[in-house]
Parts: sequence; C-alpha cells; structure tokens
Amino acid sequence: MLPGARRSLRRLAATAGLRVALISGRTVADLAARARIGGVSYRGDHGSERAEAPRGFRPSALRAEREEASPEVVEAAMRLKTGVPAEVNEPWLVLEDKGAALTFHFRAAPDVDEAGGRVGAAVDRIDGDHLLERVAYRRSIELRPPGASTKGHALVALVDELAPDTVVMLGDDRNDALAFDAVRRLRADGRVDGLAIAVAGHPDVTRDVAPRADLLLASPDETAALLRLLV
Repeated sequence: MLPGARRSLRRLAATAGLRVALISGRTVADLAARARIGGVSYRGDHGSERAEAPRGFRPSALRAEREEASPEVVEAAMRLKTGVPAEVNEPWLVLEDKGAALTFHFRAAPDVDEAGGRVGAAVDRIDGDHLLERVAYRRSIELRPPGASTKGHALVALVDELAPDTVVMLGDDRNDALAFDAVRRLRADGRVDGLAIAVAGHPDVTRDVAPRADLLLASPDETAALLRLLV
C-alpha cells in the first residue's frame, strides 16, 4: 500500500459517519500486518474471516472469526498442503495457507502456463473428489470450501450490518469485480448510492474487470489521490 493511501485511510477511519473495510483474499493476519490501519473492519479470505481492529491495535494480537468448514474439507486441504509441494518440488511454488482454504502461487516460474498445468494436475490427483472448489488464475490456483464467501458476499454482509447511505468500492482483480457487481445490484435496488471503481495495475484489469466498474483509475497513485480527495 502506498504511504499516502495508508495515511488517507487512517484519516477516513477516524472520521465520524464513515466506516472503512478492507476486503482481501489474504488472511486477516496477513492483511492487517500489511495494512497496519486501526479503526477498520478486516475481511480476510474473501470474507470468510472477519475482525474489527481498534485504533492502536497490534496486528499480531488481532483475532479473527472464521466460517466453519466440514471435517472432510479440512482433511482434503491438509492433504493438498503437504501433497502438492511434494509432487511439485520447485522453488517457485509458494503455498498461501488459509486454513480450510489455500492458494498455490507460481508467479516466479520460468513458464507460468506449464507450472499451472503441473500444479493443477497435482491438485486433481490429490483431491480427486473435488471436495474443494478450484479457481484458476494466470499465476495461481486457489482452493476453497464449497459455498465459501466471495468479496461480493462480504460487501453485501457489510451493507446489511452497517446500513450505509453510500458505498465506494475500490479493487483491481476479478474477485473485486464480484463486489463491483454487488454495489451495482444494491444501487439498482435502491439500497445505497455509490460507485464501483477499478484500478489498473495489469492488463487483466482493463480487459476483465473495468467493464464491471463505474470508473477506472490508471494506477495506485491515482487511487491515493482519490483517497486524499475523499478526506
């Protein structure tokens, strides 16, 4: 996160009548340690985890609530966490462990298409019954319990809880686009005013994500500038 964006989010979080929420595919612990912003709602693993961080909090002390998964799904996740790295024993394979969910990253592989094929084949061998749902990206494969929260679900849950007049959602990937869709549905239903704003950071944003947003910012620098304007 750019320092200017962090400063603005801290000021917004301290403003009466405003609520700030950070929704991420990362765990709450990872997200909070990277963001280091108090007075906000953290929603990790696309909303499957949640925590409320008071001002002056220590990320290491933040405790998150998590959606429960069935024992069969938890066992399948454990098999994948040990089995896939054993089958694809490469330095470029990175495991992001999120409990009953996990992501295998291979962005550093010399051939990401070949790496994705190897990782996907290992996942299918180990979880042959498809107990976990697969979401394949260009440089990673994410595995999640069936019916787990999405960023769209997380945003709707926040609106249900907080009943805001206006929502501004910023994001830059296909998972964020699910929250953009939610903003537009809520707006069409007359429940909120607001905007869905995409941030261009890589080609996939403009091709797959921007058409589902109301506005497109050209860079994270423009995002920081927008947050300053909101302050």
